[in-house]
Amino acid sequence: GGFLMMYPLAAFLAASIFEHRRKSYAAALVGSIAAEALVLTSGMLWLMIVSRQSFVAVFMMAVLPFLPGEILKVISAGSLAAWRERKQLWQ
Repeated sequence: GGFLMMYPLAAFLAASIFEHRRKSYAAALVGSIAAEALVLTSGMLWLMIVSRQSFVAVFMMAVLPFLPGEILKVISAGSLAAWRERKQLWQ
C-alpha cells in the first residue's frame, strides 16, 4: 500500500531536486535519498496503521532488511543520473 502509492511522488521529488540544483552527483544523491526516505516513511506509516505494530517492529520487518539494497540503488541512481547529465553536456 504505502510503499507503492508514494513512488510517483518520490520520482517527482527526486527529479525536482536534481533539476533545481547543479545536476551533479551530489544533487542526484540528495534527490535519491529524499525519494527513498519518502517511500520508506510512507510505507512504514501505512504498515504501522494496517498491522497495528510498533515503529520498531515495522522498521525491523519492512525497512531494515531492504536497506543494503536501497543504499546500492541510491548510489547507482545517483551515478547514472550524473553520468547521463555529463554525457549530454559533452554533445
